[in-house]
Amino acid sequence: MKKLFLIALLCTSCARLVPLKNQYDEQSRIAVISRPLQDVLDDFALLAVENSYPVESSDARSGLITVGPTKFPRHGGFESKSGRVPNPDAFIVAERYSDQYPDRTDKFTFTASWNLLIVPVDSRTTRIRIKLYDTKAFTSDYTLKGKSTGRFENWLIEQLSKK
Repeated sequence: MKKLFLIALLCTSCARLVPLKNQYDEQSRIAVISRPLQDVLDDFALLAVENSYPVESSDARSGLITVGPTKFPRHGGFESKSGRVPNPDAFIVAERYSDQYPDRTDKFTFTASWNLLIVPVDSRTTRIRIKLYDTKAFTSDYTLKGKSTGRFENWLIEQLSKK
């Protein structure tokens, strides 16, 4: 019985889940840009093809585009013990196991699904709403919950705002 207790204690102390220290804004990012709707839709279509975004559905009437699990290579990170995310390009930050800081994000695949709503405000202005969900980092062994840092959403708005 003592051996079983000792084994259980060792296993739970090694695999302690460390939640994220910082609060990450999980709200949709909204932007109004001075470009016609069709120009924004055309540019998104090009971005989707160039970046292999797995567009699952697109409703022209409502303007809703649903994108399936998207891999973000080199754009993931973990918080350090102090809560800092060392990767300035991280789109996703994930929780981690144990207090040991994972220094190699290349062992993990960082993904998120997302919705994009593109609607006209008037003939020369378009509103964009982006929401990432189901953010995570995973290996073949386990999956860790993630949060969006907001950098992907800001990057996408910037790309769609270019004339």
